[in-house]
Amino acid sequence: MKLSGQKFGGSENLRYLCSMKTEISKNMETATLQSSPFSPFQIEMLELVSRVKSEVEMHDIRQLLGKYFAQRAEDAMDRLWDEGILNERVMEEWKKEHMRTPYRQ
Repeated sequence: MKLSGQKFGGSENLRYLCSMKTEISKNMETATLQSSPFSPFQIEMLELVSRVKSEVEMHDIRQLLGKYFAQRAEDAMDRLWDEGILNERVMEEWKKEHMRTPYRQ
């Protein structure tokens, strides 16, 4: 069998086959991820977490994500305050609000 004018098994053919295998593998990976129920953002997070090698790294990532979302919530609350939607009166009302699940008697 010949590939690129050389006998099958030559070093150039072997390199070509390896590069094709890598390309096919990448295409299959992409196709699998594209047809998955995950969003592109979730896929990116999965790829990031797949590189985690220790509990310490996972802990650090959890800490970073927690700080990120806490900062986003704080920024949103500040915007509501600046727009006058949130104020002392509203916060006092929240203190008295009961958000328990009503149970049937």
